[in-house]
Amino acid sequence: MTATPDESERKVNLPGTSTERFEAAVRALIELRDNGRCLIFLGRRRGPRFVVDLALVRDTLTDKLSGPALTANEAEEILDEVSRYLAVLIQTGSAQQTVRFFTSGPFRSKEVGEADMEQFRQQVEAKVAVVQEEMYTETIAARWQRLGSMTAFALEDVDFEVVGERVAASENKSVTEPFLRVKIRHAKETEQGSLPMMLLFLEGELLRGSGLDSFELECDESDIDLLMLRLAAAKKHLSAARESRADVKN
Repeated sequence: MTATPDESERKVNLPGTSTERFEAAVRALIELRDNGRCLIFLGRRRGPRFVVDLALVRDTLTDKLSGPALTANEAEEILDEVSRYLAVLIQTGSAQQTVRFFTSGPFRSKEVGEADMEQFRQQVEAKVAVVQEEMYTETIAARWQRLGSMTAFALEDVDFEVVGERVAASENKSVTEPFLRVKIRHAKETEQGSLPMMLLFLEGELLRGSGLDSFELECDESDIDLLMLRLAAAKKHLSAARESRADVKN
């Protein structure tokens, strides 16, 4: 009787990004972060996001992988998967629970049969391990804890548009000097705790971005200079407070 190939060596098409691409994406994001070109931002309602130029990520990731260049859609799908793993790891605080989340229960992929489950579990474990090692820091864990106890608005995002001209209706005069309209998006302080980030990954992601309010500011260079000056001073004071607390602990 002819021996059958070992099941562990059988070629299986598992759902999600390959481990190679996933690990390369995580390290590309960390490299860009360390160079000041990417921000890993954790919001109260929207979970972790990568504030970065997608084309830059695509090019950096392509350089790290063999094969043809990635498309923008491929790069976006990889980043979305990395974000999902980071979100669940932050929520659970445990690599073991994160693996269990993706391999069992309602969030387990229906594309994986029982015969392929062990290979899928190994892939998930590898992804969780690299996210935990590279992205899950004490700082981000402390931020998640603070977001869950907020009593004021939680910043979620900042958008802007350039306005080139406007007619002042009250005086029927045109404002021709360009200015900015800055939109501050925030979560309400009245929410009971933080939204369980697992819920963001329901089919269709219907909950992503829900419950956000916003307000707008009109700004020119003078306003922006004031914001930057005040925020730089605030960041300096916050850093000093953190350093003082660290010295007390030591």
